[in-house]
Amino acid sequence: MVKSLVYITLMLCFVFAGCTTPTVVTKTIFQTVKVPVVEVPAPPVVEKPVLAITTLSAEDQADIGLLTQSYVVTIKQLEDYADQLNLVISQYAQLAKQNPVIETPPNK
Repeated sequence: MVKSLVYITLMLCFVFAGCTTPTVVTKTIFQTVKVPVVEVPAPPVVEKPVLAITTLSAEDQADIGLLTQSYVVTIKQLEDYADQLNLVISQYAQLAKQNPVIETPPNK
């Protein structure tokens, strides 16, 4: 019984002695990638208008005719302000179309 345990133990030692983990060799590969660099100008400052409705005094707000005229002027001011902001956005959209996009090479 003891002999068989010694034989089994020796056999297991020889079997497991051949089992080793292979060493993994890592390789670092450097690849140049083109990145688009686009300089975009700062947006112009578009001043918010002082709305006509905010400049009315308490007495002027009681006059329905003057109040209505102030609302009409305020709406026109807001429309002009929105047009200025849309102009800025359209100029940036034009800049985006003019600048080419640089393709990056595919990873191997």
